[in-house]
Amino acid sequence: KVTFIKWANGFRLPREWEWMIAAMAGTNNQYSGATDVKALKDVAWFPPNANEESHPVAQKKPNEWGFYDMSDNVWEWCENSYKPDNNKVSSASRVIRGGSWNYYAWSLRSAYRYHVSPGARGDDVGFRVARSVH
Repeated sequence: KVTFIKWANGFRLPREWEWMIAAMAGTNNQYSGATDVKALKDVAWFPPNANEESHPVAQKKPNEWGFYDMSDNVWEWCENSYKPDNNKVSSASRVIRGGSWNYYAWSLRSAYRYHVSPGARGDDVGFRVARSVH
């Protein structure tokens, strides 16, 4: 169970909207740090250049706010439950964002969202921490 405590000062998973704001970095770019699929190779690890594996952080260019690897490398957990349009997905599923090294460009778009069940494991799912600042 995930509980949001507004006044907590520790680290946590970002809420989906926080992740999206960081990924977009004040732009209308399709990808975090890249205006289109042609520029994606400069900021992202995905099948054409990933060599079928994840990579250390900050090996590609950051987005406009200095965040690395937001449209690639590994999917990132968000705090939010996934709210499906149908009954095929449990509400226990959590949102993941950003795409990964083994997904093609369409899933690396900043606007794309996916989901997995808590406890899911794989070499293409990770997390980014956030911290509340008061």
